[in-house]
Amino acid sequence: MKKIRRISQNPYFIVLILFNFLFVSCNRSNDVDNFEKPEEVSGKVLFNEIVFGTSNKLNLDHVNEMNAITGTLDKKQKDLYIKTINKIDDKILEQNPKYFDEFKSDLYSKDHYRISASIEDLKTVIEKALMAIPELRDSYVLGMKIAKNVDVKVFTNEDGTLNQQAFKDYMQKEYGDKEIESLIGPTFIGVAVYIALAVSVGVAVNIGAFVFCYYYVRNNCNKMDLSNSKLKNEILVNQIYEKL
Repeated sequence: MKKIRRISQNPYFIVLILFNFLFVSCNRSNDVDNFEKPEEVSGKVLFNEIVFGTSNKLNLDHVNEMNAITGTLDKKQKDLYIKTINKIDDKILEQNPKYFDEFKSDLYSKDHYRISASIEDLKTVIEKALMAIPELRDSYVLGMKIAKNVDVKVFTNEDGTLNQQAFKDYMQKEYGDKEIESLIGPTFIGVAVYIALAVSVGVAVNIGAFVFCYYYVRNNCNKMDLSNSKLKNEILVNQIYEKL
């Protein structure tokens, strides 16, 4: 148990989760399931589901993909994860008290344009909130720095999975233990939210919005990656349109 706990707190393990999110999301089916229309929920619940995967009342494909990874977190990590999501929610409300109500109105509008525009606007909303939270800002900025310099294709196996050892070796060589641990190691909170933000929004939102890999590593992403991201955005918008 102690060994498992040490591994789960290792900064390289945490960064690996981020990239595993990306690979899982790119290799899952995009089929739209038939289901019963859910009860109306609040804008905050919708926001946290779509961005952080805290629930899946709409049975959205990309949330199912996220849950395949977040399901591996232990209780302590999940508690920190939720606490930090709440912190971001509070900051968003502080910056715009009407945001969640407006978000809900857009998603329930049955208007593809409004739904798509609201999803794309997540970039501005979330980035503004994260940059206003001191304890999350540093790991967020470091994550963007790593993403800008890392070409994920270099660490991709033939079957599309991540070559974890090669990635770990690269991180140790390029950044070193001190820089990574100084921003990521001390707390799983910021990293957990950073991972969720990077991947949940990254695989679902249009290229013009906040796309983690594609936005900061655009020149290193092949056409299939970009097309896949755009396709996932269209699928998300269509699913929201059909299911609300």
